[in-house]
Order: sequence, then C-alpha cells, then structure tokens
Amino acid sequence: LKAFEPFDSNSDAARLKKSMQGFGTNEEELIKILCKRTYKQRIEIKSEYKKMFSKDLLEKIKNELSGNFKQLCKFLLMKPLEIEAHDLRKATEGLGTNEKTLIDILC
Repeated sequence: LKAFEPFDSNSDAARLKKSMQGFGTNEEELIKILCKRTYKQRIEIKSEYKKMFSKDLLEKIKNELSGNFKQLCKFLLMKPLEIEAHDLRKATEGLGTNEKTLIDILC
C-alpha cells in the first residue's frame, strides 16, 4: 500500500467524525479513509482524532459498528502486535486450541 497523497490527518479525522455523527454511520466514508491509508497514516489520524475531539477513535468505532466490518476497522487502527495478541487469545479460548493460528504467529 502506497502512502495516500495529499495526506491530511486533520481533515481525515474530521471526515471520520462526520461519518459517525447522528443516526447511522456512513460506512463508505470509513472505507474511503481507513482502507486507503497506510498503517502510519492511520495512526496519525487516530492521534489527531484524539486531539481534536478528546475521544478515542477506536472506541468510537467499537460503539458505532458491528460484525465483520467492526472487526476490520478495529484491526486497521491497532498495532500489528496488538492484533497478534488478540489472535493468540482467541486461539486459546474455550475448549481446545487453534494450533494453526498458534504456529502461524509464534513461528
């Protein structure tokens, strides 16, 4: 993924806020922003969102979305190691373990 240019974290944060205001969520706008920015740019947007609105973007997404789309958006805003920790926990939850996931992450 190439860095999006011209990149403006302030503008992206404001667009994300607007897309989640009122009744419903403009999922298309979320996709346009989160899926077309690099990891570094998404982290900048997350930080800018916190500065501008005194709220955590990840928490806002958790409250606004559901299902697989919610998972995708959450993972787009998490650090790679946080995602792996999440996957490790899921692989060892409940009865049995998902050995393939454990091997993929640990090896």
